[in-house]
Amino acid sequence: MSQHDFNIANQGFPSTRADLNAALQALGSNSSGATAPSTTYPYQFWYDSTTDSLKMRDETNSLWITIGTFNQGTGVFTPSLAEAGLGTAAYEDIGFFATAAQGAKADALSGRNLIINGSGRINQRSYVSGTATVGANKFTLDRWFVVTSGQSLTYTGTEAGRTMTAPAGGVSQVIESGNIVGGTYVINWTGTATCTVGGVARAKGDTFTLTANTNTTVKFSSGTFSEVQVELGSIVTPFERVDIGVELAKCQRYFTRDLGVDMTGWPAVSGITNTRRFFVEFPVSMRSLPTVSGQNAGNIGTLTVGTTTPQSLRLSGEVGSDLECAMSAGLVLDAEIIA
Repeated sequence: MSQHDFNIANQGFPSTRADLNAALQALGSNSSGATAPSTTYPYQFWYDSTTDSLKMRDETNSLWITIGTFNQGTGVFTPSLAEAGLGTAAYEDIGFFATAAQGAKADALSGRNLIINGSGRINQRSYVSGTATVGANKFTLDRWFVVTSGQSLTYTGTEAGRTMTAPAGGVSQVIESGNIVGGTYVINWTGTATCTVGGVARAKGDTFTLTANTNTTVKFSSGTFSEVQVELGSIVTPFERVDIGVELAKCQRYFTRDLGVDMTGWPAVSGITNTRRFFVEFPVSMRSLPTVSGQNAGNIGTLTVGTTTPQSLRLSGEVGSDLECAMSAGLVLDAEIIA
């Protein structure tokens, strides 16, 4: 730690020399330290040794602006504005200039948000805003479940983006373990709701440590929330907006419905009278073996589920005189996480 108030006291020569040396050392080290300098000035630099980030005091001397982070092991500097994808104009404001390589790096950061459906765009269950849940931990908009039985999630907006309101008991999403590499993460969102991550209260922009390959629950309570983002690192970047088809596919890893099945023309199972067997391939590979429901069928006396994998399942059905049979309501597949 090397910090100084840059005020040379009225003192004798040996003390003055020591004071000057300490001030110059602080300047040379960018006022490095685990905490911010106690005395600050507009445009002052500070190297935050806790997060290995370089910060500059704003012109009003009221807050710190993060310029970027350093990996001291590899010697790599990551500009925060490049991560945000703000381009050349934003760099010119603080004397940096975006390069083509930095622009490519910003593009490479696609997929940084560990929260799925962070603005509530996907609603495969056709959940109606404000509908009371029957039982605890019931899902509403995709990936978001109401924790307390009888409470509800309300929302406004469209598929372009929704603002959700969480009840007192909370609305949660579990980040799957395989998406967590471990280390320092940062959370941000819009709205008035309170938030916990892994049961610990978090404010907007808070950083915290997540354990690799361990499920983590993010919960919002008693207020509005949208544009939820959890990402690796200590710098908040703008909310990641992805194509709605990509968002849907991410959600289908955990839940999908209305998979219609046509049995027309399928041959009978050898040695079994009037029985047809067929495989249903899922839109995406699911997180785990899903539970299967919603098996209403036309012209089928008995429908049974056979082998199920994260990619497909086998159905067998007994038919009557009409060999052309189809699912009339489709399948519901659920591989969601609540803990």
